Amino acid sequence: MKIQSSPDLQSLAAAASQPDRQALSQWFSHPPSLSAQAWADVSQLCHLHQWPEFALAASERALALAPDAPGLMSNHGFILRHCGQLDEAARWLDKSLALNPAQGEAQLVRAELASDTPDTRLNALTEIITRQSVPEEDTVALCYAAARYAEQLGHWDDMMQWLDRGAARKRAGFQYQVTRDETLLRCLAEAELPALPVDPAQAETARPLFIVGLPRTGTSLLESHLASHPNIVGAGELPHFNRALIQQFQSQFGKPPATPAEFVGKVFSLDLTAVGQRYLEASRRWSGARWFIDKLPINSLNLPLILAALPQAKVIHLDRDPRAMGFALYRQLFGRVYPFSYRQDELGRYVNAYRQLMAHWQPKLPQVQWLQYESAVRDWPALTRTLFDWLELTPVSTRAQGFSATASASQIRDGVHCHRIERWRQVEPHFQPYLALLGK
Repeated sequence: MKIQSSPDLQSLAAAASQPDRQALSQWFSHPPSLSAQAWADVSQLCHLHQWPEFALAASERALALAPDAPGLMSNHGFILRHCGQLDEAARWLDKSLALNPAQGEAQLVRAELASDTPDTRLNALTEIITRQSVPEEDTVALCYAAARYAEQLGHWDDMMQWLDRGAARKRAGFQYQVTRDETLLRCLAEAELPALPVDPAQAETARPLFIVGLPRTGTSLLESHLASHPNIVGAGELPHFNRALIQQFQSQFGKPPATPAEFVGKVFSLDLTAVGQRYLEASRRWSGARWFIDKLPINSLNLPLILAALPQAKVIHLDRDPRAMGFALYRQLFGRVYPFSYRQDELGRYVNAYRQLMAHWQPKLPQVQWLQYESAVRDWPALTRTLFDWLELTPVSTRAQGFSATASASQIRDGVHCHRIERWRQVEPHFQPYLALLGK
């Protein structure tokens, strides 16, 4: 990232990675003289390190220096959305798009917020996509934005046409082979698991609570509600455990794994206690809480390793009807992750392999809370009471709140709804390449 290579701002990168806000507050009290774009970079870095108040402050300074810059307006709207200020986010995005309507990401984020004119917005997007020369990345996002408005209008055929168009263009940007992921998941299922503690160990310091599962299974919603408890902090999607594994692998074997098969073949022989120590050191920012939530979905592939490396941790795995989950994955534009989600056949193959692995592990890992999304949303208060009891905490009423840096930043503020469970049926005729593969 550019900001980290700038000598003037290296101190900011160091401050943002500290466990408390003191170093960052000090930096902001005496900042160097920066351009508007540099302040935008500061805002992005603070956002990545989950310091939303500093991200907003830096974004405001950028706008003060360049009040008419559409890109800065859009970035400000993005941060406001992640902070839960949805109306204000929509206002800033509208201001930005009035100046430059071909901004793909801004159009998509705006489409995920409330609008009383989806038909007008869809017509405008169609005009941009078909008549203007727009960079490929923007075109992809514009297609997904058009799909959102078509969905809001109940035009399901049009929605799927826009999704298929955007997904095909997005998939073309990946060099991806689903067979590699299938091999990795199969190797994990065949691996002999390490000895695991039956009951979580007690700890005087903060304990990790992992919420895992495929994306779009309700992990962000559950994190947001649990983090409304005064003894729980939501830390977001932390890369720390995978980094700790790779660091320990390199330390013991002298080089990173060359193939998924090599990684799986050796990973269970790692010093997992050392892996746990590396993870906790990287997570010390949240050491003041009783529990901190690590919500990186793909940590589900690390379940036995997490339980062995961090005996004081607890783990929740969320599953969802694969038909609804597949549709939710296919309709979502991610960044450079989850490349399997942009072709229906690859999505079906990945979901099958993933679910086979989880079905294999579930009876072997009784320490994990295996939850079903559909049951959870039908009686959310009962679920949260059960989980607080499991965490040895006094139950409280919960609501979605706080900062969210995930693709679900808008949806988690929309409450818990059962109507989304069957939404996939609206597109069933168009979703046959995926549906036909399920269970095979």
